[in-house]
Amino acid sequence: MHSRFCRETIALSESGSSPGAALALASFGLLLSQQRSALGLIVFGLLIAFPNTILAYSLHAYQSELYPTRIRARAVGFTYSWSRFSTIFVDFFIVLFLRP
Repeated sequence: MHSRFCRETIALSESGSSPGAALALASFGLLLSQQRSALGLIVFGLLIAFPNTILAYSLHAYQSELYPTRIRARAVGFTYSWSRFSTIFVDFFIVLFLRP
């Protein structure tokens, strides 16, 4: 039991990339919200993409530890596919919530 939780902790925070990426993502997101020029939007939009990628890679490394070995490939494939499918609807929800 102890080794299972230790592997998850190591996968998420041993290199420090996940907490650092989360902090960078939050910081760049707040700065993006304050931009008034097109160049600022582009620059901070790109800066958001990098820590977002690091967090996605960290999540996929952690995700494989959630399931027993005998069903791991199927479970990870299902959850990854479901997350990709659900992103289809995100734009529609954003428009719905931002519409005046």
